[in-house]
Amino acid sequence: MSAASSERCDVLVVGGGPAGSSAAAILAERGHRVVLIEKARHPRFHIGESLLPANLPLFERLGVAAEIRAIGLPKRGAVFHAEAPPRAQRFAFADGWNKALPFAYEVRRSQFDAILIARAAALGAEVIEECRAREVEFTEEATVRVSAEHAGTERRFEARYLIDASGRDTFLASRFGTKLRNRRHASCAMYAHFGGAWRDADCERCGDIAVFWFEDGWCWYIPLADGTTSVGAVVWPDYMKRRDRDVRAYFLETIARCPQLAERLRPPGSRSGARSGETVLPAVDLRHVAADVGGQLTQADPGLLTQPTSLTVRHPATTHCVCERDYRRHGREDNRNAPGEERTERVVFSGRPNDQTQHCPRPAPTATRELFAGAVICGPRVASRLWWVPCQRAFLRWRAAVPRSGRKSVVGTSMVLGS
Repeated sequence: MSAASSERCDVLVVGGGPAGSSAAAILAERGHRVVLIEKARHPRFHIGESLLPANLPLFERLGVAAEIRAIGLPKRGAVFHAEAPPRAQRFAFADGWNKALPFAYEVRRSQFDAILIARAAALGAEVIEECRAREVEFTEEATVRVSAEHAGTERRFEARYLIDASGRDTFLASRFGTKLRNRRHASCAMYAHFGGAWRDADCERCGDIAVFWFEDGWCWYIPLADGTTSVGAVVWPDYMKRRDRDVRAYFLETIARCPQLAERLRPPGSRSGARSGETVLPAVDLRHVAADVGGQLTQADPGLLTQPTSLTVRHPATTHCVCERDYRRHGREDNRNAPGEERTERVVFSGRPNDQTQHCPRPAPTATRELFAGAVICGPRVASRLWWVPCQRAFLRWRAAVPRSGRKSVVGTSMVLGS
């Protein structure tokens, strides 16, 4: 690569996803000289299509509310499905405390991200696409220097501030060796876009995201405005290691393990209400298939990437995990469903007539809806209704660590938490 002299700016943003574009837009609007470099060219495919009501004020702040409305499918709630016993729980955002935020959107990330990065450019940020950051150096003059590759040449930037919005590329953490692996979030994801999938005839529910749990993980079901449906399966890394066929076939086999989900993906003329335990392979148009494989898979196929979290919800300027499934087995093959996924099921299904998981106090329904609507950094009103979560976490850790024979002496603890 040929070298070039340094280009100076106030803020250099690495990464043109929702976080980087939002930060660049706000800083440029305030008069700072901002340069945003993005390794790809928009529009490009990405997963993470389901937004939250807490996004809406941020869209207004960024000046893109009308554009997001034009590409989005209104999402007024979330539905969680469990298979043993079969049951479902819907959380309607309109039932939360903030009545001004009754819905969100399901969006194609290619369109969504393109809108945000275009807004950053319109507000004065210099956007350089197909430019990959390579090296970084923090100088004694309180500046930061970044070298990047762009169109076969080297470009150098010198800035007062650097924002690392590179996502799972972890630009800074990788260079400085500070990236830590969260063993409690060891998960892999397979995902695809389907055409012709089932839609709820109720316009109030047709945009709901659905989550389906099964023995080796959980699946998402996200309807999009153009008739496409995003479907993904988040599973154990060792589940992917057992794969003995191509990703497409293995993904369809995984979907078949969720009868309620598989029924939604059957051709319209053959949907007959799959019974629990029935094996049904989806036969609709499969438009895109890919896989993300977690860090434990050291011999992954080329092109398989890292999926660091379980279920995430996206703000334009950040990403929060609000419903962790915590795939922890604690070294015991007979403990696949405990304690992590049981904790989430207890939050979602606690108090229902057929509930089989009455192991913790019932959460206040409004507080739970507020959490799923995006109140991740919650105030006292939400926090006071979720006081039992750390208690439940401590109890589940104790239950996984202490042999069953040693629990008799402290059975009272289990009685208290299960009341």
